[in-house]
Amino acid sequence: MPFEIIRHNEKLLKEEKHLIKFGREAMFNVCLVYPNTYFVGMSNLGFQVIYKQINSSPNFFCDRAFYPDPGILELYKKSKRKLMSLLTERPLQEFDIIALSISYETDYINMPEILELAGIPPLSKDRDNSHPLIIAGGTAVSINPEVIADFVDIFVIGEGEQPLEQLLSLFSNNSGGNKNELMLKSAGIPSVYVPSLYEVKYDDEGFIQDVKCRHDVEYPVKRSILKQVSGDVHSYILTGNTEFPDTFLIEVSRGCPFSCKFCCVNLNKPYRYVKVEKIFKSIDLGLSLTKRIGLLGAAVGSHPDLKEILHYIERKKGNVSFSSVRADVLEPEIVELFYRLGQRTITIAPEVGSDRLRHSINKTMKNRDVLHLADCALDIGFREIRVYFMVGLPGEIDEDIQESIDLLSSLKSLAKVRGGKIVVSLNQFIPKPGTSFENEPLSSSRKVSGRIKKLKKPFARDKIVEFRVESLKEMFLQAFLSRGSRKFSKYVLENYGISISAIAKNIKRLEDPSIDSLVYSVIPTDKIPPWKIIAGLT
Repeated sequence: MPFEIIRHNEKLLKEEKHLIKFGREAMFNVCLVYPNTYFVGMSNLGFQVIYKQINSSPNFFCDRAFYPDPGILELYKKSKRKLMSLLTERPLQEFDIIALSISYETDYINMPEILELAGIPPLSKDRDNSHPLIIAGGTAVSINPEVIADFVDIFVIGEGEQPLEQLLSLFSNNSGGNKNELMLKSAGIPSVYVPSLYEVKYDDEGFIQDVKCRHDVEYPVKRSILKQVSGDVHSYILTGNTEFPDTFLIEVSRGCPFSCKFCCVNLNKPYRYVKVEKIFKSIDLGLSLTKRIGLLGAAVGSHPDLKEILHYIERKKGNVSFSSVRADVLEPEIVELFYRLGQRTITIAPEVGSDRLRHSINKTMKNRDVLHLADCALDIGFREIRVYFMVGLPGEIDEDIQESIDLLSSLKSLAKVRGGKIVVSLNQFIPKPGTSFENEPLSSSRKVSGRIKKLKKPFARDKIVEFRVESLKEMFLQAFLSRGSRKFSKYVLENYGISISAIAKNIKRLEDPSIDSLVYSVIPTDKIPPWKIIAGLT
């Protein structure tokens, strides 16, 4: 059985193209872990950038590991083989540092199982100096790290490049120090959070009553925000086993120039874009390995030189992919360029079909903008229009659902005459920490389910309009994990290893008043929710 695990890893490695080759021995051995499958983890550009940063640091070697695919997971359990790294096939427990890159809150559920598969106690209080140091960073923990604070020794909060560089330097200069010494010294680095140095007292409803800091540490912890983006944030490993197969991803901007009230990207303000000359260099590098370039950023359409960038890719005979766009900022010429460069689907995020409700969430586009962009795209040759919608926003009324139906009907009419298709990605609104709506409640599943049914009903058995609806149980779990306190870590520890649906069902059954107060109720302005351990949140 262990041979089958090794053969699986070797197959993944065989299909990779590496931009840079790194050595395999160093003073410090780090395993960078993504707490989801290889497919999901290798689709994440931030994961690759951190991998390169650690490997480029003097005295450090970094390997990778992932939450095993279902069949491989069963092999690990049956063989009792310890979870091992991808490249060197070394058991994770033998590394000096395990660094977790966590983009999504639902991946918190996999953390204790990963550590147990590695033979490492999940709770930091049960580990000693013989165990690896556990570090975590990424989008999810930068929103609220408290739910997994009992599992982690050191958090990097915010944009991680700068604090990670300082951490690596500190470790290099303290190679003889034990874990407690390293953790204490790490706490002196801005935007580094060491949970064991903070004694957080909660009331019965889950709100912070008091925080006692051991030693001279910062409270609240400040988020790291780079003044400008470096311009060398791009893929370092290409593989077909990702959401973007054999695509060279390039970060063209960070943050967002808009201020949508529901969006966590506002935590990364201000909007910063990469200079066009640097993007050209990255494109040249990418096209030496593949023909497909992926442009990444929360607001790709707002890059002032986007047209020039696309013309450059066209001259170099490359193809392009991109994420969703704002219908009110994209010119028809750019839409045509996207099509000529191989893009066949265009994604628009109106969020709702009501101009009134959209205005209330600070999104300035109008329905006419959405229809104009869709009409333009279909006219150019696009045959699939994807639209993002949310249900359960603050201030939503029944009339808003009808207006969403009307907008989808108009989109359907446009698609029908060209043989096109409308794919609707429909999610429940989650009031995330760090947004203007962080004190709002999560709408009940019953209410949201009713509105989703109403929205879908006119398009039942429709061949032009297709709905992809996220599980409401998963939406609840995401809200629970993004808004929770350290107290919730025990529920994570008690529920891993089963389906997300089953976990959500188990947690909903708990008689814990803090679940109602932190998830389903309006948070009073005089209360301090768990995520306020981090500064820089609204």
